[in-house]
Amino acid sequence: MQKTKTYSPLFSPKDFLGLTVLSFGAGQDSTALLYRIIFEISFRSLMLNGNRLMVVFSDTGNEHFETYEHLKEIKKICAVYGVEFHHLTPDLGYHSESWQTLEHQFKKNNSIAMKRVKSCTDNLKIKPIYRWLDHQCSILLGKESRNHFGKKHIIEFAEKYAPIRMIIGFAKGEESRMLKTQKFGVQKWWESIDKIFPLIQDLDWGRADCINYMESTGLAVCGPSNCIFCPNVSKQELIYLWRFQKSNFLRWARLERNKFNANTHKEKNVGALGNQRSLVAELRVALEKHGDMTDQELKDYKFSHGHCISGGY
Repeated sequence: MQKTKTYSPLFSPKDFLGLTVLSFGAGQDSTALLYRIIFEISFRSLMLNGNRLMVVFSDTGNEHFETYEHLKEIKKICAVYGVEFHHLTPDLGYHSESWQTLEHQFKKNNSIAMKRVKSCTDNLKIKPIYRWLDHQCSILLGKESRNHFGKKHIIEFAEKYAPIRMIIGFAKGEESRMLKTQKFGVQKWWESIDKIFPLIQDLDWGRADCINYMESTGLAVCGPSNCIFCPNVSKQELIYLWRFQKSNFLRWARLERNKFNANTHKEKNVGALGNQRSLVAELRVALEKHGDMTDQELKDYKFSHGHCISGGY
């Protein structure tokens, strides 16, 4: 049984009308939303609508050092302001046995995340969050059950109170992701989730607006959040990884090599970036084009680019 925690009645009213969840990616979009919920009464009222607020982050085990440092700051901020924050790690049981972490999956199956393949986001972000949500609903219903088949507790909670409001931090310019998410799935439990996209629907905010708002609060300002081994990296981000996190680049390259070696019998044996060139070969191409960028230029570029594989939360 979970230990009972005491949260501010502002975010966890005793007689709550329902549940609002912020799907927190620990990047610029979701951080700006969290800050605005905390500090702006009218926006908080719009997002919560009398509901209890929970903020949830699902860990891939492959986050950048800066992301983990930002999470520490966010947890402190949430503790100060009475916001209920949940950090999902594999030991909590919401990750499946086959998808404990990104690297665990790669080593187990001699595989690698590739462009246009969204299984890592689905298995390490989306599925753990909704297993966790089903468990939270069972607790709120007084049942404390971890039987997540069919997400029956989400359905029952929505029927008793109201559809669960899931805040998703897609920014202006990501309308196609929003539309895809709204159409995603045909299972009954998905209909019990009211997906809302305030950066697009209410604020008309892009990434720059989120950065400016974070800076205006005087609190922690973060860069984008994406896995270290994200196949959607640009050439500049690949150079960044090589220059500042060489051991991580080499670890990624070894995992890719294992994937190549395990699939020599296949006609199409592609690497992490979606073609038959290795990461090392891709790095050479990147260095030819952008190798003259200074350290500061790379850091500035990294700060303003990148997010996880396009998926639906």
